[in-house]
Amino acid sequence: MKSRIQKTKIGWTDYTLNPIKGRCNGPCPYCYAKRMYDRFKWNPEIRFVPKELDKLEKIKKPSRIFLCSMHELFGNWISSRWINTILYTVGNYPQHAFQILTKCPERALHFHYPRNIWMGITITGEESRDRQKKMLASLREIDSRVRFISFEPLLAMPIDFGWEIANWFIVGAKTNLYLAPSKHWIECLIYYSKKTEIPIFLKNNLKPLLGDNLRQEFPR
Repeated sequence: MKSRIQKTKIGWTDYTLNPIKGRCNGPCPYCYAKRMYDRFKWNPEIRFVPKELDKLEKIKKPSRIFLCSMHELFGNWISSRWINTILYTVGNYPQHAFQILTKCPERALHFHYPRNIWMGITITGEESRDRQKKMLASLREIDSRVRFISFEPLLAMPIDFGWEIANWFIVGAKTNLYLAPSKHWIECLIYYSKKTEIPIFLKNNLKPLLGDNLRQEFPR
């Protein structure tokens, strides 16, 4: 697989950067990255490629960078040494905001983060009540300037166990609207964001449900 730092079509970020390579061991059945590894027969071996981080030198303008967009950075199969090296390196680029999404916030608690990290968790709504509660409790304890929740793909109505800890919401459908979320679920999240004044970013794949006038806000 030819790797490069590249502009992305993901509306809430500018670039993706993947220093962890290989087919993710996470259980997510909707994972687009796994499908790409399978389709293109990329090397599935999980490995750390430090040279990927050198590509940050090429980005001069302050940007939002989605870190490890194709892997679970805090999976228990990822070396703590790799994680610490990545976090130390991105801390040397304070002009950029590095966005991390995880489904393993309990492990993420054990690391120290530079101030330019935005830490997020993914909640699809299909997790158990107990699991959602634990994920939000862990996110609350992570020392990050921006903490956010990505409801993508939105597969069921999530349970509010303290969303107010977040500075930002992202809401999206499963890729290509193969499984469209309920419009009511989305409207509930929009209402909550208005009530609490939490910025919300509605992804473009929701246009078939909501039309072109999508709120696409960022943390202040």
